[in-house]
Amino acid sequence: MLKPLLNIFKNTSEKDKLLTSYIKSLTGRKPKNLSVYFLALRHSSLSKEKSELITHSNERLEFLGDSILGAVIAEYLFKKYPFKDEGFLTEIRSRIVNGETLGRLAKKIGLSKFIEFNSRSRGLASRSSMHGDAMEALLGAIYLDRGFDFCKKFILTRLIDNHYDINVVVSTDANYKSQFITLSQAKNKKGYFKISEEKSVKGYSEFTAIAILDEKEISIGKGSSKKRAEQDAARKAIEILNAHSSANNENFNVNKDINFNSTENNDLGSLSRNEISENVILTSNVDIETNLIENKTKEAILTNEIDLISQEKSFEAEIEDSDSEGSE
Repeated sequence: MLKPLLNIFKNTSEKDKLLTSYIKSLTGRKPKNLSVYFLALRHSSLSKEKSELITHSNERLEFLGDSILGAVIAEYLFKKYPFKDEGFLTEIRSRIVNGETLGRLAKKIGLSKFIEFNSRSRGLASRSSMHGDAMEALLGAIYLDRGFDFCKKFILTRLIDNHYDINVVVSTDANYKSQFITLSQAKNKKGYFKISEEKSVKGYSEFTAIAILDEKEISIGKGSSKKRAEQDAARKAIEILNAHSSANNENFNVNKDINFNSTENNDLGSLSRNEISENVILTSNVDIETNLIENKTKEAILTNEIDLISQEKSFEAEIEDSDSEGSE
């Protein structure tokens, strides 16, 4: 009876040491209240009852951290760009604090390794929203543990200065939905989105969106909200269309995700064929096949011409030999 209890305390102690060491290396200070950080890293999928979502998950801390991050970034941009209007400031702030960007940042700084979640929840570990939510909850925990001034300094010096290139953020348009619509209009086609499925398991929602071009399904995207699902579908659709368009030497100059200062493993990798809808029929495939046939035909004609020239030269050489023998 005693040994299992000792193991529990031993494991807890090891977890405490690991998280304490991580928070200290990340923020520069040893945490005063470690329990608030554990709560910040506890995903709602671990809550058995709906009532536990309030006290046993990071959702409340996520709300707090989101508010603090938004305020800090708003002030930062307000001072950095004194001659820019409200629309510009709002757009740049949204690029910095959106869930996708925060999700990648959480993975980059190693926060994702400490997130506790229900491993039986299908595909949960790969969802950027879970990692982005934990990033916001961490900021809420730092605020409660160290106060606003410390949290603000952490955001500006440890996150913005170290992991963002603001000039790149400003010059990058990560609104894939608007890019997809613009691309559709450029091709004189109608592009739009349709929400095909909505799931909710233990308070966690997942939406499935379809990007459609002239009534043909181009790609499927998923996300924790309708907006995120549509953004995911739009991103995939743009990559698919650009891949096919490049065969015809067309370039739509679509911007990619917000870049960080250093190279990172991006979970927005290259698309597989399974992600491309079977209903899509793109004329570039026909063009490619036609070009291949034409090239092979040209090669065959050229080969025949080379053979004829070789035969003529050989025949001329034989005549010359016979002439020389006759003259002797």
